[in-house]
Order: sequence, then structure tokens, then C-alpha cells
Amino acid sequence: MERLLAMQNDASMLVRAKAQSVFRACVEQMEMYKDTGAYTNAVQTVVDAAMGPWLVSLNRSLGTDVSALSGQEYTDAVKLVRSTHKVLISAPGRLSYRT
Repeated sequence: MERLLAMQNDASMLVRAKAQSVFRACVEQMEMYKDTGAYTNAVQTVVDAAMGPWLVSLNRSLGTDVSALSGQEYTDAVKLVRSTHKVLISAPGRLSYRT
């Protein structure tokens, strides 16, 4: 997770979009394990440590102004913003330990 988060500082928007896609897949996998007795504490530890920095990163990606870009840079920026939306849409209620 830390390596994926570090990729959010990459200059390439395409790399950042791909890292977000992998992060989303990790969140989906953790969702499957969060309620099993053997993994609950491990998943909660990862979520508590990762979600704050990831939300800051995702919020920064939402601020990407695609209107000022063109060509491949525009295409990559659209992929980044779309990937960000996909992560945020799939995240509500996931991995919530507060009931």
C-alpha cells in the first residue's frame, strides 16, 4: 500500500491512475476478509494507516484541471480523474469498522 501511495507523486498521470486501480482492487480484497476472525485486526490496522493519506491523494487527483491539457497528457489526465471517481464510488461504506 505504501508503494502504491508513493506512486501518487509520480509525474505521470497514467502511472497514478494505474496505482489507484490497484489500490481499489486491494480495498475490494480487504472487504472480503475484514469480517473473518483471523484477519479482522490485520485489515483494520492497514485501513487505519492507509486511508487518511489515500484520501488526501484522491482529493488532489480530483483537482486535476483537464481543460488546460491536450494530446496524450489530456488522455492520461482523464484516465486519472476517472480512476479517482471509480475508487471513491466503490469506497462508501467499505471497510468501515464504526457501526
